Amino acid sequence: MGVIDVAAVDDHPLVLDSMAGWIMGAEGGIRVVGTAPTVGDLLAGPGRAADVVLLDLDLDDGSTVERNVADILAAGPAILVLSASDKPAAVRAAMRAGALGYVLKNEQTGQIRAAIKEVAAGRDWISPASPRSSPPMTPPTSQLSAIRKSALSSSTRPECQ
Repeated sequence: MGVIDVAAVDDHPLVLDSMAGWIMGAEGGIRVVGTAPTVGDLLAGPGRAADVVLLDLDLDDGSTVERNVADILAAGPAILVLSASDKPAAVRAAMRAGALGYVLKNEQTGQIRAAIKEVAAGRDWISPASPRSSPPMTPPTSQLSAIRKSALSSSTRPECQ
């Protein structure tokens, strides 16, 4: 893959305004083609043609992660959730909805760039800092990768539900 086109949805203007600088970085190979505060706004502009959309988990517009992921997937881009939440239930909801990756906002920029590259290549990515150590739930379908199975099973402990 050549240059990876990335778009972002976040309801915090500071995050959106600074995103191009830290995503594109000195390495090159990734460019930001659009940012917006809502999924609808992103899909109405050039962000619709991105390879990967960075999606904030909790937007202030009342939308759900399931609806946002479905709308983005229908347009074509792969989804990497970029969130401050490391709650296992949030990871599970995003991955079940169809996101390929989940990365925390407190990650180093190099880690987020690595996640973007993996998701652009069609591979799952779960933040190494995300909690995933718990007893498994009913096994998901066999088509899911090991990393996705781990994310989906991470919220089976009662205190994480």
